[in-house]
Amino acid sequence: MDIIKQFEPKFRHTLEYLKEELGALRVGRASPVLVEDIELDIYGVKQRLKAMAAITTPDARTILIRPWDKSSLSTIELAIRNAPQGFSPVVDQDMVRVQLSPLTEEKRRELKKVLGQKVESARIKLRKIRDELWGVIQDLAKKKEISEDEKFRLKGRMEDTVKKFNEDVRNLEKRKTEEFLKL
Repeated sequence: MDIIKQFEPKFRHTLEYLKEELGALRVGRASPVLVEDIELDIYGVKQRLKAMAAITTPDARTILIRPWDKSSLSTIELAIRNAPQGFSPVVDQDMVRVQLSPLTEEKRRELKKVLGQKVESARIKLRKIRDELWGVIQDLAKKKEISEDEKFRLKGRMEDTVKKFNEDVRNLEKRKTEEFLKL
């Protein structure tokens, strides 16, 4: 029984969730991630945009959405317009075009603040998982299922694992910050 390995999926899930959250942060560069999870009600069923259309980015400021069913163009346009991202889509023949405006300095500051909040949330989650794992290790020691030496060996491995995941979080934050500075 390797208790550390049992908790690794929880650590990885936190990191994957952070990647998704940071990918959805608009930094001025067009990306399908900005619109692909927008939900729309089509044929009486809620669907995500990525299930309804091909989404491409021909340049750094444009997102093109080509629905597989052309009759859904107006529904897609409306869903994007009403989404919290604040985009102004335009129907252009058989596609929906979204032009991204350049980021203002105020918007950059706001995005950096949101980035900080998302990163801190991930760190808090990692600490909670670490605390949960440490509790399990201590319970095993109390029940005499592991020795004191094993308890401290596991604690060291746990700290190394948490340190590795925190480093991954720092790297994600650094990359996203660099994206802010490039634009």
